[in-house]
Amino acid sequence: MNLKDVLSSPKIENEHLGKLNDDWIPELQKLKYFKIFVPKELGGLAFNLTQATPYLLATARFHGSLGWTHNLVAGANSFCTYFEEEQAMQIFKNDNVMCSGSGTPSGSIKLVGDQMKVSGQWSKCTGAKWATHFTAVAQQTHQQNLTFICPAHLVSLKKDWYGFGLKATSTDQIQMDEVNLPQSFRFEIGSQKSFFHYSLAQTNFIIFARICMSITFEGLVLRLLDLIELNLNITKSSTNVYLAQLKKSLFKLNKKRQFYTHQIDRNYSISEQVLQEGCMVKYFNKKHSKISLQVERLIQDLGMIAIDERNFIHWAYRDIKVAEQHYFV
Repeated sequence: MNLKDVLSSPKIENEHLGKLNDDWIPELQKLKYFKIFVPKELGGLAFNLTQATPYLLATARFHGSLGWTHNLVAGANSFCTYFEEEQAMQIFKNDNVMCSGSGTPSGSIKLVGDQMKVSGQWSKCTGAKWATHFTAVAQQTHQQNLTFICPAHLVSLKKDWYGFGLKATSTDQIQMDEVNLPQSFRFEIGSQKSFFHYSLAQTNFIIFARICMSITFEGLVLRLLDLIELNLNITKSSTNVYLAQLKKSLFKLNKKRQFYTHQIDRNYSISEQVLQEGCMVKYFNKKHSKISLQVERLIQDLGMIAIDERNFIHWAYRDIKVAEQHYFV
């Protein structure tokens, strides 16, 4: 599906304001973009990675902040199979469910009977503005960390994103003050408890997340290339050379990633995945770094138009620079 047919066009003023067009999130919810990794019993599309790739690419190629939000929320929604079926139905059956959250341990959690009492602050929760639920990791006193989910109405939000790119992702801070939650809201990443027929949930989550992030990173770079080719009458031979080099690197990244996604979609074992992860990380890190350097050369070659805040090219470049900072890129 061409998102240009269903979403309003990006507005340059919204780049300055750090906001998405009002119709984008509701439209993607209708199309189940945030439920691509959710079983059909919960109203999801139950995609494997090969099927999900064009969806993740499309949003990032359409708009950087939208693609980043789509990636992180769809990934967090995939946690649904880590809950018992009854609890998963309660939380994730909602057509508009959107999970945000943080994987960095913070705050405290106390177990009292069948309840949990949670307090703390968690930063960099992408999609916080639209979230129906938040996931977080808290520490029991002198014991292990526990991961849990919390309905959005029980948390308070605070603006916490001051990055100069991906400005419209609502990557904000959440706070909980002695919030009571049932222990059934606890879960463990990688421990599937329901919908066992959905094999993607059995994939090593780190591998899954790295592949999804690589797809979105590629989409961000493709957006930059689209904007350059759309807005510039390229006459400099050097620009054409840099564009060709970048496209070649993106093609190689895409082909290698297809190899990994096909491996995972064929349900190879967890032990094989762990062995493969080292090779995958090494390749992705190397290729992403090379692409980043090629982007820098291209931006430098473009000159003033690349630093002009009135041009989408400038904002697409900002998004790539911020995306580079993510651990999985």
